[in-house]
Amino acid sequence: MADTGEAGRGEDILGRLIRKDLRLFFLRNPMPMCLFDPDTTRILEVNEAAVACYGYSREEFLSKSLYEIRWSEHSALDEGLLQATVGRSEEGVGSWSGLRHRRKDGAPLWVNVYYQNVAVGARPIRLAMIHDATQLHHFADKAAEQGEYFRQLFVGSRDAIAMLDTDHVIIDVNPSFESLFQYSKKEALGKRIDDLVVPPEREAESAAISALSRTGMNERVDTVRRRKDGTAVHVRLTGYPVVVRGRTVGVYAIYQDRTNNRKLTSELSYQASHDQVTGLINRREFERAAAELLANSTAGHRGFALLHIDLDHFKLINDSLGTEAGERILCESASLLRGRSRSGDLLARIGNGEFALLLCDVTLPIAERFASRLAQRAAAKRFVHAGQAWPLRFCIGVMHRGADGDQTIADLASGAAMASRLAGEAGDRHVGIFRADDRDLRRQRDDVIWGTRVADAISQKRLILFLQKISPAAAPNEGSRYEVLLRLLDESGVPMPPGALIAAAERFRMMPLVDRYVIDLALAHVRQSCDLGSELPDIVSINISGMSLGSRDLASFISSKIAQYRVAPGMLCFEVTETAAIRNLDVAAAFIAEMRALGCKVALDDFGTGMASLAYLRNFDVDYVKIDGQFIRDLINNPFDLATVESLNRLAQIKGFKTVAECVENEETLLRLRELGVDFVQGFYLHKPEAWVVGNLPLPRKLLSAQELRGGAAAQPLGKLMEAAMPSGQDGGRSSPR
Repeated sequence: MADTGEAGRGEDILGRLIRKDLRLFFLRNPMPMCLFDPDTTRILEVNEAAVACYGYSREEFLSKSLYEIRWSEHSALDEGLLQATVGRSEEGVGSWSGLRHRRKDGAPLWVNVYYQNVAVGARPIRLAMIHDATQLHHFADKAAEQGEYFRQLFVGSRDAIAMLDTDHVIIDVNPSFESLFQYSKKEALGKRIDDLVVPPEREAESAAISALSRTGMNERVDTVRRRKDGTAVHVRLTGYPVVVRGRTVGVYAIYQDRTNNRKLTSELSYQASHDQVTGLINRREFERAAAELLANSTAGHRGFALLHIDLDHFKLINDSLGTEAGERILCESASLLRGRSRSGDLLARIGNGEFALLLCDVTLPIAERFASRLAQRAAAKRFVHAGQAWPLRFCIGVMHRGADGDQTIADLASGAAMASRLAGEAGDRHVGIFRADDRDLRRQRDDVIWGTRVADAISQKRLILFLQKISPAAAPNEGSRYEVLLRLLDESGVPMPPGALIAAAERFRMMPLVDRYVIDLALAHVRQSCDLGSELPDIVSINISGMSLGSRDLASFISSKIAQYRVAPGMLCFEVTETAAIRNLDVAAAFIAEMRALGCKVALDDFGTGMASLAYLRNFDVDYVKIDGQFIRDLINNPFDLATVESLNRLAQIKGFKTVAECVENEETLLRLRELGVDFVQGFYLHKPEAWVVGNLPLPRKLLSAQELRGGAAAQPLGKLMEAAMPSGQDGGRSSPR
């Protein structure tokens, strides 16, 4: 240490104060030490440990006072300690803990100070020994935080908690324990938990849990405990052993009140298995319970009969009178069915207006008579709403499984549903019986298979486009107008004729999905042709089904696709069948106007199939009229057909429409149509349909999204298409090849 200035005075003081043999003890002591003036608090000397602890050099220390090394935001305790260390003390020694100092780098330093008065001549000097307690203080803070965490968790927990010793004597309980079991903490402390809350019949269970907890294992069990008033409470008990250095010293017993949970679980279970309107079990529970009954039939059993009961006119009543009336007729129907069912039979509501009844231990004749009486009983009733009476009509399908039958409940449900639909289509009978050799049932099964094929083809994008040329009658080799036709690729990739596909799509109300798929794919092909620089058709004609015509957002869908693929609207022509247009006159007129406003062209397809519709021609403002092929095929040999075509062509020309003759199959027909002044011709003689291939590119990968496919008002999610199957009694669109 240098012997100059203040440092020199410190050295002199140290030399005068401490014997030579103790100087090194002060300077090299591992505990920070300093000498300071008690009147001015100026530091007179420090040792090497103080320099290391605080980060100040000796020279910096000797230029400071104790006030300058304390924490700037000192507390009242810090101030009191400082006064004690600099004030007079008769004892000459003292200490204070928890003083906050700071290092040179600004870091806090918690210290405990021990001081002793010494004297150099008449001058008082104070020796301070400083213990760095920062780490200890940190540990104490952490312990306090953890203790507070535990206290708040213990006190504030919604679960009832008891702290037990190894003999399961209660050491402490939280407020939730007092609330759940109705014992105050004072009443609970010192009592064995088993004596307090364990019912006598649960003593063996409690002893087993206690034995496990002593081994240091966690245990969880749903059980019953008792309150102070003796009532039972359902709880989930969790035992957590408290282990210290490998030894179990106690147990936390945590009780979750499960009483409301059991009620809620029971309610949810009921709601999940029952129909909320009628109170009958639902489809899922019916299938589960019925499968169990079928599996457990005993010897001598006569078999089962499944009745599929369709409430006729339900949709009409529900839509016309509102859901309240719909629910009332469902409840009345369910009440009638309950009253006629036997004990042991299984009754369920499985759809909007559909019920299922599984008759147990019956023969087919018994089941058939039962179904007939049930239908007659329903027909005798009237549903009255707002002063209006509606007939209650059941269409019932029956499928029987003999005692040695192996049909599943799904087989029975499918057969009974088909028989029910046949009964509904017949109109003159209320009960249909499923028989494997029934021709009508085979047709229905084929329809269902085709419906599934259409749904799969849409989702798997196995519907492809073909093109057939539409040529000017005067110059068949000129121009490039094409009609877009649809083909289904089978599983081996071979295109199939479209007739069955279109019929199934119409029957199962899937045509809006098919139409949107075709529109999207056709415009994607046009966009690809543009990008590749391929020759573009002058006109691309796309068919619109009657079902799609009723979709309110069809025009906006087409508009969005035109914008998405950047296709010129003038090269698109949308064909609407005459029958669909007349049946939806206002809707068709609005759609035609919207398409022409976009810049697209419109054709009235299959024209002439209904001669009474000629009067409606003035209501449509289209670009083309396509004369139906039934008048074209035998034009040469049939004077009536010739006169019809001539009249239709003349009427169209008066309105300013271009005419197109379909199904031109020979040269003689072509020449005669040319003489009649027909504008365009189309048929196998001129061009056989061929696949629409754009360069060597595959089909576009990004076509319709699932949301877009569901866009139409009549369209439904693919997964529900088969559930929404409807008889084909209503004309929803064209069935001719597209």
